[in-house]
Amino acid sequence: MPLRLIFLIGINGGRIVDDFVTLPDLAPTFLEAGGLTPPTVMTGQSLWDVLKSDQSGQVDPERTQVYLGRERHYITARAGNLPYPQRAIRTKEFLFILNFRPERFPVGDHYQLNGGKEPSVRNLTKSTKVTIPDEDSGPTKAWIVSNRKGEANDFFEHAYGKRPEVELLDVKKW
Repeated sequence: MPLRLIFLIGINGGRIVDDFVTLPDLAPTFLEAGGLTPPTVMTGQSLWDVLKSDQSGQVDPERTQVYLGRERHYITARAGNLPYPQRAIRTKEFLFILNFRPERFPVGDHYQLNGGKEPSVRNLTKSTKVTIPDEDSGPTKAWIVSNRKGEANDFFEHAYGKRPEVELLDVKKW
């Protein structure tokens, strides 16, 4: 059924498109797909022309980068309910990240991890609030946190350690 729907609304499948997209682009795209004109107050740009195109690769020459921002996921992730403001620019070649508060932990304070009774694997798997609360609970988080002093140390530092003020990553090397 989805393929039939795509065929009916005129989207050509079977291709790979390299255009950059952000979440705000979806609402104007849905409106335009429904035959409506997106309001001018919407900051996202409709993808409708890209979707209707039969081209692969870079379809819209303006969609070569995306601008990103992050503050927090969980309000009490850090003492004082402080955010972790980040801004980033992503292109085909690079990801540039500016961390405005590098002295803070990006994914939340390491509650209950400084000695004493630490959260159990079960609690880390089921409860976001027990530690590092800007990341939801789950088995991967539980494994990394529980094994941070051993085989998961590098993963722990990469995922939950403090970040430098400026990061420039060559995405071709990922």
